[in-house]
Order: sequence, then structure tokens, then C-alpha cells
Amino acid sequence: MSDKGTFGPTKTGERRSVDMSPALADVLRLRQLKRTQRAPVDRGEGVAELVFSNPSGTPLDDSRLRKRFDLAMDETATIGHVLYDARHTYASTLLARCRDFVYVAAQMGHASPKTTMDHYAHLLPGVDQSYADFLDESEADWQRFGSDGRAAPKKPETIAKTLDSI
Repeated sequence: MSDKGTFGPTKTGERRSVDMSPALADVLRLRQLKRTQRAPVDRGEGVAELVFSNPSGTPLDDSRLRKRFDLAMDETATIGHVLYDARHTYASTLLARCRDFVYVAAQMGHASPKTTMDHYAHLLPGVDQSYADFLDESEADWQRFGSDGRAAPKKPETIAKTLDSI
């Protein structure tokens, strides 16, 4: 949205959808339900299609949104954050949990995963021996447990039998 309260193209010029968790979807559905119940039906106004809007259904202007964010920070005695930090929190949390730069780049609207890597790679844990341990996992382990690094470790006797058969 522009500073003038109008919607326009993104920086990349493409339309973008952002995924949300089921819990967030539930919270937003509840918010929408509450807004529907409070809608001023007697004036013939409908409920806004925007998730966050003024009572009239028009987009919140940036200054009002920033003021509300600042108030929330004051109420929780949180200092040193601005609204834009929420974008970085979203990206860094996704990367910490899924480590998929391509997915996070798409969510952030980056034209290339390289942009995401340039901004967020420093947040990931350092490389260590555990990555090499993935080489000992069989294809069946990857299919059964996934490739997220949480596969069950092989028992030493299984590895020994495999080596004996070579």
C-alpha cells in the first residue's frame, strides 16, 4: 500500500500471497467474526474485506498503524523496535525453523533467494559435523523421517552390518 492509502504493485511488480499458520488464520477469522457482529448495519455499511482497516473499512494509514504499534510496545515495556522489525522477525523465524531460502524469499517478495541469503544467512547456526552425518542416512530414512535433520540416528550395529556387506 502506498503512503496515500492506495494499493499498487509490489517492488517486484508481481502480486504476492503470504502464507499463514492455522493458528493465525483462526485468530483472524475470530477478528473478522467480531467485526461482523459490530458492523453498523443500520447505516448500510458492510464489513471491510481488509484484515486491518478503519471502522469505515478503508485501509489504515501508515502513521496510525505505527502509533498503535508504538503504543503496544509501550504497554509491554518493549523498547528498541519499530513496526518494520516484524518483517525481519517473520523471515528469521521461518529460516530458523525450515532453512529453505527459496520459500522464505517467495514469502518476503524477494526477486531472488540471493537477496534473502544476503540479509539473513548470518542468523543461521554455523556449519558443523552434524551436516556430514546426513550422508549416513539411507534414502528410506529420508522418506520416513524427512530431510529436516530430525531423522533418527542409525544404530552402530546397523552401520557395521552395512560396512561388512560391502
